[in-house]
Amino acid sequence: MFNSFSFVQQALGAEHERQLTTVDHSVMRKEDKIKIAELLNTDEIRSKIIADTSYFDTYLGVCLSMYFSPAPRNRFLHETVIDGLSFGRKLQILSSIQFRRKHKSLECIPTLKRLQKLRNYVAHSYFTIHFDKIFKDTESLRLLQDYPIQYNSTIKTVKNQLSRLTRVKEFMEIYENA
Repeated sequence: MFNSFSFVQQALGAEHERQLTTVDHSVMRKEDKIKIAELLNTDEIRSKIIADTSYFDTYLGVCLSMYFSPAPRNRFLHETVIDGLSFGRKLQILSSIQFRRKHKSLECIPTLKRLQKLRNYVAHSYFTIHFDKIFKDTESLRLLQDYPIQYNSTIKTVKNQLSRLTRVKEFMEIYENA
């Protein structure tokens, strides 16, 4: 988890450590908001968020096609049904699948939802200022707080989690038993 107070804790010493660790992490400092707003105004960041979300949108579509359809009909299901679903709907379907056991890989779903919020914001906003409505969702913005470190790490983790999920025997049963 991101700890924005580690530098401050070292600077102020141990007597202030307890006070700093009890700070509400759902509140973001104005300086952090301004920095994130500046990031969100760059084409590089906006493009990266959209590209990464598009990758996950496509990947989720393939995952759902594999889960719900045997190999011979998989492509047909993907092209005629799954590909027409929104990223949000694909996430909703994946969330609603009743697996026999809880897979750790499914922990990627909340992160994907946060990424989706960021994507929707940058896709539908021309300019960001530090008091825009997106700043009410501090969890989504934490992906950018120490950009690119947390963001790239999160993207890599989600890719690994989805990859592991598609290799789970339970996930592949219908696809492989055609």
